[in-house]
Amino acid sequence: MTAAGSGKGGVMKACPRCGGENPKRNKFCGECGMLLGAADAAVHMSRGDEAIRRGRVEEAIGEYTQVVRLDPKNSRAHRELASIYYHRNMLREALAENRKAVELDPKFGIAHYELGTAYYRLGMFKEAIKAYEDAIEAAPTLYLAYFRIGVICYYRGSLDCSIGMYRKALELNPDFKVVHYHLALAYARRGLLNETIEQFKIILKSDPQIAAAHYHIGCAYYHKGDLDKAMAHFQKAIEIDPADEQSVRNLRTLKDLRGRFF
Repeated sequence: MTAAGSGKGGVMKACPRCGGENPKRNKFCGECGMLLGAADAAVHMSRGDEAIRRGRVEEAIGEYTQVVRLDPKNSRAHRELASIYYHRNMLREALAENRKAVELDPKFGIAHYELGTAYYRLGMFKEAIKAYEDAIEAAPTLYLAYFRIGVICYYRGSLDCSIGMYRKALELNPDFKVVHYHLALAYARRGLLNETIEQFKIILKSDPQIAAAHYHIGCAYYHKGDLDKAMAHFQKAIEIDPADEQSVRNLRTLKDLRGRFF
């Protein structure tokens, strides 16, 4: 059957679902009701993904923009644009696109997470926490969201919250070394010396050449009164990083202390 308007020389477009022909100006198929732009949107989405893989960011922006023009409810296209804007430090634009993505798909966990990260970069911590909590609700195994909430709690002085969030992140990903480091710092600030040492031992087992870890574990041993271990770790920190002035100063102080009283 010939669609209306074809007899007047109108440009026709076949529906990808049912094959019915429709005037190009039609938004929906007259036979099955499918959104005709969705087929073109899928082509642009594929081109955008390929452009990203090849590092052609401007081209990708153009393709994803075409996707949301043809298929405004395409949440992934909005999220892809948000990701590009975020990495270009266009944080307001990233917020707008990620808000649209999660509005269209409330279960889009990574979009909630990236929305939270944009809020965090803008110093909007209350909004960031809410977005991270939404990310966890949508994707309970998204350990990065727990970690980010932990960071905010730490800098707000809410150490119990921070420790709880870091521990939850490590339950989900025990090999996440950065979280072990942050957890160790939270334990140290809380005065939990044994737990601090335990975390830094985990870090140093995986990479013995982290000068900062040797410095912090040295401080923990000092506060426990174990001067020999404290000095050993300060010495190791200096060997790894001779410019580590704090370790140099602490080691000198302990050597002087040892010379005077022991």
